[in-house]
Amino acid sequence: PVIASIGYTPEDVAKLGPLVERAGVDGIEFSTHYVGFDPKPVAEVAKTLRESVEIPIFAKLSPHLPDIVPFAKAVEPYVDGIVAINTYGPTLHIDVETGKPLLGGRYGYGWLSGPALKPIAVRCVAEISKAVRVPVIGVGGILCGRDAVEHIMAGAYAVQICTGAILEGPGIYGRVAKEIEEFLREHGYDSLEDIRGMALKWLPEKPLRTVALAPEVDVERCTGCGICERACVYHAIEMVELADSRRKVAKTVVEKCYGCGLCVSICPTRARYFPEG
Repeated sequence: PVIASIGYTPEDVAKLGPLVERAGVDGIEFSTHYVGFDPKPVAEVAKTLRESVEIPIFAKLSPHLPDIVPFAKAVEPYVDGIVAINTYGPTLHIDVETGKPLLGGRYGYGWLSGPALKPIAVRCVAEISKAVRVPVIGVGGILCGRDAVEHIMAGAYAVQICTGAILEGPGIYGRVAKEIEEFLREHGYDSLEDIRGMALKWLPEKPLRTVALAPEVDVERCTGCGICERACVYHAIEMVELADSRRKVAKTVVEKCYGCGLCVSICPTRARYFPEG
């Protein structure tokens, strides 16, 4: 099958979708790489493409999203599958002999793919697989059969290979498929269904938090020593006077907090803590 890749806005997919469908492709993958961080516009792209073509469509989600699950749920009603994930970037690699960027982008930047991307991709595949009912396709860092098995154990119904094919050529697809079969046979599995989603039972029901969670302050314990204020490189802590006394306590400026947890770990009275969540 031939699957076309298009993007990025509702206007784009409304125009390009019917064109590639008439050209004879078997499916369409649309990228969300440049859509933004709000699920609603992404859902609008999916809805528009769904209304524009009759062939299967797939949403390819970006690792830049602070929490990928809401985006997966937003497109789920319109797509036949979700692809996780796209490349990560921009990134920069410098030749220390010349001081020049090694990558060939216009501004010297590039996008991270290959083995370094795999742990991020597998995590996204797992989180999405637990949250939606449509098939998830894993992509990122697959260079051998064991890499593909890792994605499948995270819940993937299929995998994609790009960087490996660029480096090795199309022969990688047959090799990886053969290695998957060998893995199943060597480990006593009858089919992919025996391992699909196997890892999910070992993961917590709640996805790992990937957005900042600002620590709170127990004003009864806080002595106003100012250690946390001095240590915070984000200037996300300030000392404020309590309304009913002249005593000062620490207060978190939530908008500036990165949730690093340094203040929690250095507070001598354990007055700073992360809320449940």
